[in-house]
Amino acid sequence: MQTLDRDEVRLVTSASPARVHALIADVTRMPEFSPEVVWCRWLDGATGPAVGARFAARNKFRRGPSAVNKPVITGLQAGRLVSWSRTEPFGGTVEWTYEFLPHADGTEVVVAPVSATTVHVVSSGGMAGWQIALIAIGAALLAATAAVVLDRARAARRAASATTA
Repeated sequence: MQTLDRDEVRLVTSASPARVHALIADVTRMPEFSPEVVWCRWLDGATGPAVGARFAARNKFRRGPSAVNKPVITGLQAGRLVSWSRTEPFGGTVEWTYEFLPHADGTEVVVAPVSATTVHVVSSGGMAGWQIALIAIGAALLAATAAVVLDRARAARRAASATTA
């Protein structure tokens, strides 16, 4: 058995902080990035991230049934940070914080899940939360990097068209 009350994962991408923030803060896109999230939608009339906005997400675990959770956005700074809090059945409340820091190579993404209480984790063969977060962030960073490459290719194509016209 392991205890967990805080973890942190850091990754660097060539995409800008604003681009990575936009991908992560739009929680409806999480199923594209996480193998655990089946769907995600805004609740109570919310149409995007804002402090106090709630969303519902269905998570399917490797073993066992799927579960719906209803986090609330607790922190939001454009291009800099997004965080949400969710209460886990039998696990207490977990605050997920994503920070997007300027880096010489683009953006350093810091993911830091923090539990309000120490959680005792008994492995059941599934992945730990930090592993899921790492996979989700890796996929989001891949999408952001692909978008940067596409933007550069489009800009080069426009420049080439402008010089031949």
